[in-house]
This record gives sequence, C-alpha cells and structure tokens, in this order.
Amino acid sequence: IRGADDGWVKVRGMLPGLSPGGDVKAMCDCCDQLNSALAEGTTLKQLNTSQRSEVVKAAAKCLDAKDPTLLAKVAGLILKITKGGANLLSVSKLLFRLSKASSNDEVLLVEGVTAGILTALGGNRLSSITG
Repeated sequence: IRGADDGWVKVRGMLPGLSPGGDVKAMCDCCDQLNSALAEGTTLKQLNTSQRSEVVKAAAKCLDAKDPTLLAKVAGLILKITKGGANLLSVSKLLFRLSKASSNDEVLLVEGVTAGILTALGGNRLSSITG
C-alpha cells in the first residue's frame, strides 16, 4: 500500500501545474508528467474515486484554454482517469470541437487521443456503437 500512497503523493504534487491562465508550455509539460506518473506501476489502478476526481477537477480547469495541444493533452488525461459520465461527455464535446479544424488533426494524432477514446468506450460500449 505504501507504493500506492507514494504514487498519489507524486500525482497530487503535480496538480498545481494545471493552473488556468498559466504558461501553456508549462501546463503541457505538467500533463505529460502526470501521464507518465499515472503510467508508473499500478498508480492509476490504485487511485480511489476521490483521488481520480481531484485529478479530473484540476485538469477540467484547463478546458477553457485556446491552445489545441493543451486541450488535447488535458482531454487525454481526463480520458485516462475518468470512468465515464459527465466527464466523458465533456471531453467528447471538446474533441469533436477540436476535430472540426483540420489543422488540429496532427495534434490529436500525436497526443494519442483516439486510443484514449477507444479505451474509455471499452469493448462492450464500442461493440454496441459499431454493431
């Protein structure tokens, strides 16, 4: 259990880096660092609901940003952390808005958002959509 606590402490310490109105590059770097921290060992699996909620709330504060790269990174982070519901709907709307501009195609590909969407939908949900 100690490792799980260490992972959460590390993740929680990074959340202030997602302050809205901050430097876009620094916020993008913070998203990358959070994704790396969540990928370490079993950190993501061991987060409880309130911890996941804290990460999503911090990330959601950045959803009003204008930078497509930051928005794609934040969307990917929320997709990784969320279990569905309103968060998934908000991110889906954001990604749809971003996808309307062909200039954002490369950003969405580089940030791997497609894989995040498919993972969030899961096998059962994806099958029900595609028939």
